[in-house]
Amino acid sequence: MPVQAVNLLLNSGFPEGTAGWTVEGTVFNTGAVAVFSDQGGERAILFQTAGVPVDTTLSLVLSFDFLNALSPTVPVGGTPDSLFASSFSGSVPFGGSFAGGVFEVATGVLDADFRGSANLPPGMIVSASPKGAGWTHYRLPIPVTSFVTIAFEFIDGNGVAGDSVAAVDNVVLEAVFIPEPSIPVTLLGVLGAAALRRRRRPGPVPHGLFFHGPP
Repeated sequence: MPVQAVNLLLNSGFPEGTAGWTVEGTVFNTGAVAVFSDQGGERAILFQTAGVPVDTTLSLVLSFDFLNALSPTVPVGGTPDSLFASSFSGSVPFGGSFAGGVFEVATGVLDADFRGSANLPPGMIVSASPKGAGWTHYRLPIPVTSFVTIAFEFIDGNGVAGDSVAAVDNVVLEAVFIPEPSIPVTLLGVLGAAALRRRRRPGPVPHGLFFHGPP
């Protein structure tokens, strides 16, 4: 059967702001882009859970574009402003709260400060983004489970308000799967096979067709 590829996430390019996503803290939307900044507070989280048809899904791939304008200011004994991207996988929905989320496997996707990300997971492909200068494209295969939550978390580590910006766009969770046949198509297939068997079944032999020898 032919395979299909679909995006399991809603509002991936943020044309409708953050609709379809759960937001904790302040996530801005400028020109159909999700923007994190310490102007909105010390912490901001954006996440969405997708249901996965595990019986027919062959692979899952997460991809997104990331703009890094995080501050290089790091106070003595402090930490830099950072943005974390993660995926949470499990057999039950994640839930409506980031802190109270339910999952079985957590995968760190991106751990970025002003220097970029030094801890990329195996299998991550990093390339130039079609969005242009300052943007980077990330692509990572992730395990197939019933529910997958994609989350972005911004943390103001240096305590300086208004000195950092990070943005994400085109967040896609691509599922490649074999579509299940619909009930009408399946029924037609069964009826067609039955009709074919009836056509192939031998009918009665007319009397006198065979010669049995002299009377």
